[in-house]
Amino acid sequence: MAEGSAFDHWFTAANKAILVFLMSAMTVLVFGNVVGRYGFGVSFGWADELSRFAMIWTAFLGVGLALRYGQLAAVEVVQLMLPESGARAMRISVAAVMAAFLVALVILGTQFTLFSWNLRTPVLQIPRGIPYLAVPIGAALGLIHLTLSLSHFLSGEDAALDGFDPNAIELPGDEAGGAEVSKPSGRRSPAGDA
Repeated sequence: MAEGSAFDHWFTAANKAILVFLMSAMTVLVFGNVVGRYGFGVSFGWADELSRFAMIWTAFLGVGLALRYGQLAAVEVVQLMLPESGARAMRISVAAVMAAFLVALVILGTQFTLFSWNLRTPVLQIPRGIPYLAVPIGAALGLIHLTLSLSHFLSGEDAALDGFDPNAIELPGDEAGGAEVSKPSGRRSPAGDA
């Protein structure tokens, strides 16, 4: 599963599409509930609970993409001060720690999900394990993204795929494709180096 493979592009596109759907649903639910509450005096408790669950899923499913595109918080100054061999050793260490943490999240998140499956949410009365399932699934997706972008990460290259630039803002009616926002200098990696 090399970066740039058909699976890689499909996997990344599917992850992005799910996030767009969840964020859109969350926006519609919250906006509709606010309009209902303040415009008509009607509030829907299920919309509040469902939008909260959508936010949880969005956060955990977005971790892998944030990792891949170097959008996680990082301290890069140490790596930038090291010679290339030292920087590579640091990136290997960071990748190993990230992988171990994500594996722990998969294991512990699965245990907690199973433990809470018989409990019900207050309003929707669905198993509490459903929102908690975001933890192991999000961590597993993070592991897949880390694996797919590992060669870029270890080399210190920018790992953006398909021309994705998280720092570019596309303005409506701009034929040039968008306005560039300044990007931090220095090497970037999918996890934003330690």
